[in-house]
Amino acid sequence: MTGDVFIQVRQASFVYHPGQPDAVEALRGIDLEVRRGEFLAVVGANGSGKSTLARLLNGLLLPTRGEVRVAGLSTSDPAARWEIRRLVGMVFQNPDNQLVAPTVEEDVAFGPENLGLPREEIARRVRAALEAVDLWDRRADPPHRLSGGQKQRVALAGMLAMEPACLVLDEATAMLDPAGRADVLAAVTRLHRERGMTVILITHFLEEAARAGRVVVMDRGRVVAVGPPQEVFARAGWLEAVGLVPPPMGRLAARLRRRGWNLPEGIVTVEQMVAALLGQDAAAGGGALAEAPQSPAVDAAGAGGG
Repeated sequence: MTGDVFIQVRQASFVYHPGQPDAVEALRGIDLEVRRGEFLAVVGANGSGKSTLARLLNGLLLPTRGEVRVAGLSTSDPAARWEIRRLVGMVFQNPDNQLVAPTVEEDVAFGPENLGLPREEIARRVRAALEAVDLWDRRADPPHRLSGGQKQRVALAGMLAMEPACLVLDEATAMLDPAGRADVLAAVTRLHRERGMTVILITHFLEEAARAGRVVVMDRGRVVAVGPPQEVFARAGWLEAVGLVPPPMGRLAARLRRRGWNLPEGIVTVEQMVAALLGQDAAAGGGALAEAPQSPAVDAAGAGGG
């Protein structure tokens, strides 16, 4: 359940190196609203502008034209920028670039300490943040001893200790292995579900974006589609045209439909595929799986390599 508009982007454009021969217009007239408590995913190919948009959302970059407002505050107002950055916390791609202290606990405490909070409040926030990402038992460890996924969860905990209203994850899983990606996404999903935190997930992995309630697709600096994942991802050919690779389960579902399976559009995750196949099996009285012209396992291998 989402509430009032928390972030509003109005006709925002952004140009790198304006007035120079190498000027690049990264964003072109973006209009977007993010509601409080929403889980929004922003997807696009490299160069689509999604990371530039992420940096506009908390004032790290300011629009060349247009306006960005967070909780009614303009990012272009210098007096509002500190509050905006407190409200909107960002986690970036490389976890090693975000860790600054010799132990996990000290790293998570770094932000609250800079706010000048009392020692007891800092301790409370650090424990709550590390418990939220399941790393309280690793609090005394040096960050360099952690896996990539654990490091990224420490970076996430550092943001949580600042108690933001919104988390923006800018390709935060791009450098992680599948296990690390799964751990970070599970922590973020839990924060959204249990705390009602506003989450904006910037990613090029469509299976990650399928967790969101709404997906924004960007191409060459523009928003070209907005909607629920199952609707946006149903158009595999169109996704490829804007430089996105349809998820393996989506490609598998398309192949199965061509072989006569009555599967719904918009299948993205393994869980959705299993549910759809079990539904088919039940509808056919248990015989559909046995009667399929080719086993899903064979097609899955082909789908993953196409």
